[in-house]
Amino acid sequence: MTWTGGATRATGDVITAAIWNSFMGATGSIDETAPAKVTTAGDVVYATGANALSRLGIGSAAQVLKTNSGATAPEWGSVAATEVTAGNHKVFYSNGSGAVQELTLGADGTALVGNGATSAPTFGNITDIKGGNDKILYTNNTGVTTELALGAAGTVLAANGATSAPAFENVTATDINGGNWKVFYTDGSGDVNELAAGAAGTFIAGNGTSAAPAFENVAATDINGGNWKVLYTSATGDVTELALGAAGTVLTSQGATTAPHFVSGGGDPAGESEIITVQSFKPVGTRTAPSTVAHGSGYGPWRYNTNWYNWS
Repeated sequence: MTWTGGATRATGDVITAAIWNSFMGATGSIDETAPAKVTTAGDVVYATGANALSRLGIGSAAQVLKTNSGATAPEWGSVAATEVTAGNHKVFYSNGSGAVQELTLGADGTALVGNGATSAPTFGNITDIKGGNDKILYTNNTGVTTELALGAAGTVLAANGATSAPAFENVTATDINGGNWKVFYTDGSGDVNELAAGAAGTFIAGNGTSAAPAFENVAATDINGGNWKVLYTSATGDVTELALGAAGTVLTSQGATTAPHFVSGGGDPAGESEIITVQSFKPVGTRTAPSTVAHGSGYGPWRYNTNWYNWS
């Protein structure tokens, strides 16, 4: 639209259309002025062609003025992420004034960490990530960090395969894997340690509350039993106690398959036979029952097979 130079008019002059057009150009029109186009607060006036204007009403809250898809006129609309152009490898955030700001991406392995409601975010190490109290953080099968509440006292964190969440469980024998032929014990720090199995016939012996156990040979001082007992092994190899016998009795074998026991030292107790050495003896006949006179108390008779003998 071309405007001509001004002119001075006297009071009472009639401003004809020709006069208006002389100021507005050959194709000018009073209707093609911004004041003539706007009707509502917030209206925007834009050109649709030569000497032609159009009105665009105010948009909705938070909309921005942008070019339409045909690039022929402005319009109000929302900003899509794909419509924002910025420097390479940036993250956007709004500051305390609501202005959009750029943040350069952090180093490899860092994470975007908030620094409160009044400070800009930053990229930091993963140790800066906080969760609920007493939680374990793990990533699920979609890569999302997830919280797991701590288990009960004494439980351990157990994996449930590559596609299931871990869980706290009690430790069972099948959960512990170690080297071949090992024994497990915990040290002074509570760590589980392996102890190689000892040689044949050795046993695991404690070395106090501040030293590791060890496999050792069995010594007499290593075996504790009841008071005044004799220890022997049974037919199954189990160590067994035998109470001491009465005064004067002796420990007597009952063969390879029967437990020993204490018997009287004289006569023929419980059908036992005794071997004694003499210089001479003489038979006194055959008896069916042993004498009640004990050896060592005089010249009592003694038996060899079914014959009874007196001292000579």
